Amino acid sequence: MKRKAEALECAPDLYPQVTNSHAMTSVPETASRTSYSRLSSPGRHIGPDTSDTVAILEAQTTATDKVVYSSHASILLVGFPRAGKHTLSVIASVVLRRQYVDFSKAFEKGMGMTPYDYISTHGMPSYREAETKATQSLLSTYSHDHVIGGLTAFGSNAQKRLLRTFAQTHPVIYVQRDKSDLGNMFGDQNNQEQLYRIHDAFYRSCSNFDFYNITWTLDSPNARNPARTLKLKQTEVDFVRFLHRIYGRVPQLLRSVCALSASYTYVLQVPLHWLDAHVLEYDALESGADMISIVIDPRLNTAEDFLELIPKAVATLRRHARAPIMMDVSYLGAQDSVNYSKLLRLCLRSSPDFLTVCLGIGRDQVESLVSLRGSTQIVGTLHYESSKQARVAEEVSWTKLHDLAMQLACDAVRVTHEVASAPENLQLLYDAQIARETWTMPLIAYNTGALGRTSVCFNPVLSPVVLPTMSTDGVTIEQAQMALYSSFIHSRKKFTILGQSVSYSLSPAMHNAAYVACGMPHSYGLRQSDDLSTIHELLADPECGGLAISLPFKMQVLPMLNSVSPEAQDIGAVNMLVIERRQDQSNNTETIMKGYNTDHVGIRECIERKISPANFIRDGSTALVIGAGGMARAAIYACRTLGIRIVCLYNRTASHAEALANHYRQQNLDVHVLSTLESEWPEGLRQPTVIVSCIPAHSISGQAAHELTIPDQWLQSRTGGVFVELAYKPLVTRLMDQMQSRSTGGWVVVDGLDVLVEQGISQFEILTGRPAPVHVMRRAIRQQYELVGSALQ
Repeated sequence: MKRKAEALECAPDLYPQVTNSHAMTSVPETASRTSYSRLSSPGRHIGPDTSDTVAILEAQTTATDKVVYSSHASILLVGFPRAGKHTLSVIASVVLRRQYVDFSKAFEKGMGMTPYDYISTHGMPSYREAETKATQSLLSTYSHDHVIGGLTAFGSNAQKRLLRTFAQTHPVIYVQRDKSDLGNMFGDQNNQEQLYRIHDAFYRSCSNFDFYNITWTLDSPNARNPARTLKLKQTEVDFVRFLHRIYGRVPQLLRSVCALSASYTYVLQVPLHWLDAHVLEYDALESGADMISIVIDPRLNTAEDFLELIPKAVATLRRHARAPIMMDVSYLGAQDSVNYSKLLRLCLRSSPDFLTVCLGIGRDQVESLVSLRGSTQIVGTLHYESSKQARVAEEVSWTKLHDLAMQLACDAVRVTHEVASAPENLQLLYDAQIARETWTMPLIAYNTGALGRTSVCFNPVLSPVVLPTMSTDGVTIEQAQMALYSSFIHSRKKFTILGQSVSYSLSPAMHNAAYVACGMPHSYGLRQSDDLSTIHELLADPECGGLAISLPFKMQVLPMLNSVSPEAQDIGAVNMLVIERRQDQSNNTETIMKGYNTDHVGIRECIERKISPANFIRDGSTALVIGAGGMARAAIYACRTLGIRIVCLYNRTASHAEALANHYRQQNLDVHVLSTLESEWPEGLRQPTVIVSCIPAHSISGQAAHELTIPDQWLQSRTGGVFVELAYKPLVTRLMDQMQSRSTGGWVVVDGLDVLVEQGISQFEILTGRPAPVHVMRRAIRQQYELVGSALQ
């Protein structure tokens, strides 16, 4: 137990319940700063000559070969002290359910003393020999299902060779951080930059991935501070998403169509320099694009600048946007092909979802880059500077281009032309569409420049778009979508929220703002009714594209549906209908109604985003759900999808709670009913770290709201948790007041507007088939609430 407890001595209160199962050993990174200077001082290090700048830069831009790794391959983290390796190692061990083994502790166990004591006793040459043996033993013993960290400072050439060999079959991640956060590591102020470059080159040379840690220093003594735990939570989300990319397990981030499908998808082009300068505008990245592309111009920065700028840019996008990431390096011509290849290799170290590779650089170079791809998909590109150049190149037919791309293992091809006249747009679109009929991979084809914007609007696969603030440089999503609707390629639709008490709903404002931002002529209205039969009037409108279903119709509407999504079936309620109209051979129109439930998505997303790493979901985690209606059904399902198998349920009508409990017991959930507010917490169950309130905070149909507070005996979690309030009329409920008063105990409170936005995002994407402009929807909800807030109190 003592050794396991040592695993978290750097941050013992952040993961207080992790130590018994996942962590093995570790030491605090910050504890050895003075010793690090001893190891890395000019008189002690073994490595490249400090004057050999060319060799250093060459090592920094050379990646080791990568593959899609076995799901059991161990992870190795290297990097400077204070970069966050220890925190990231613990996060990885917890989330991946692996043991964390630390080099220093393993060395001490094998040699009987710490690395620093060994150096003092036996000297550096003897230590290097012992270090090599310890490293070899560590990598072979823990090659599967472990997270390895803590390698001491700057290793020897022998250790570097061992790490490079390990990297051929395992992810070796260089954890980076802003230099200002690393502090004075070397002791010698005069040689700080030079020594940093030497050590940076070493870490790069023996690793195959870059992870830029953009988190804040987590050195507050109060681990229950919600702001601190949420910062750590965001770091966890970033790193886990990065690990999924490494292992080739790419989660479905959007409920919309595949970005590479020929269904009019868009890639938001963001220049690298914009990401480095527009910190306050990152929310705009969630603009409704299917993909985000980092556009890199090699002329704007030095090769050394890119070493930090590229991984930092990828980390920034992963933090602020859900869409897949493409890296698009501009090809400047044959005279720059060597630097171009180096930049692409550097991009691959951040494991982007997609990377563009110019097919004109030579077959051998393309094949070499593709061999390093890992799980990154390759988009082969060709650009013709003029129509004349394009005509000369037409001897390479579309078929030959397809065959070449297949031989080079490309996942898609992008062909672009610089046009001199508007009519050329239509010719390229026509030729590309004919080619798509025989191609087995996605073809992206459009013209560039001001005259090429028409082709951008009508190219069906990953057309490039820009942020509204850059509209002078290209086409925005709003403009591209408006072109499709104006030309009747897409049709206008009407959506309506139907329920007994929806007059106060904020959903219409949120959805209508999103439609405007995306150039869609859709409308979202509301219909308040006590009778479900009103639905037939809405369905009779030929423009009706779907309905949002509110209380009390979420279960009543089920018999009317042609199909129900699996999650809605499990929940036993729907909150959204999608309408499809089909014509048979006799031109008769058939209306197909499909039912979905997005309530659980809103609840799940809020819990997942706000629950601190101290309360990560594991065996024995318990949730408390208050209420027994349709939203309670969705809340329990959300907990189930998060991995919570034990739920306690309270409702003022205990029989309703029992009925709901029985519904989920049949799905192998362990549901306990708390019959009264005086009930003791069930013996043997952990205290809840997730609480969801699913009761109205205002009167409905004359029935008064249930005013209650949660009994103290149900709030004994030592690490707090996350409390989700689904009501927003009023926004601050009695329960929210109660839980906010417990914020110093680690409780994070989520209000009803956050939940409304999260389920609205999912609803938007199912109804439209397009990614949601998240920042627009968040802003619209808050603005609408401020506008009508007095009516909701």
